[in-house]
Amino acid sequence: MGTFALRPHEQMVAGLPMGRINNLDARVSALEQGGSSSGYQVPISGAVDGTNKTFVWAAAPNALVVDGQSLNRVTNNAYGTTTYWTGTTTTVLAVAPTDNIYAVA
Repeated sequence: MGTFALRPHEQMVAGLPMGRINNLDARVSALEQGGSSSGYQVPISGAVDGTNKTFVWAAAPNALVVDGQSLNRVTNNAYGTTTYWTGTTTTVLAVAPTDNIYAVA
């Protein structure tokens, strides 16, 4: 039988579902921003249908993962400031998700 070696990054994530990896990415991002995290949460209300932009959370999110992309509320970079959502426990997104959404509070 042959054997093969995975690259270190693949060994680290092997067997974890992509949603779990995205969750961990969002939590690390929130902590790097100097925040604290009480954990992963799904919205209490709000449909993911490509048109709805309003979601209600049990606790105000520090970071959101929308369609697999980790987002801070506001990002400042060389291109300027981008606001991805407004609100606290009720968030209004700039762009409606089409696949999934969850938060790190």
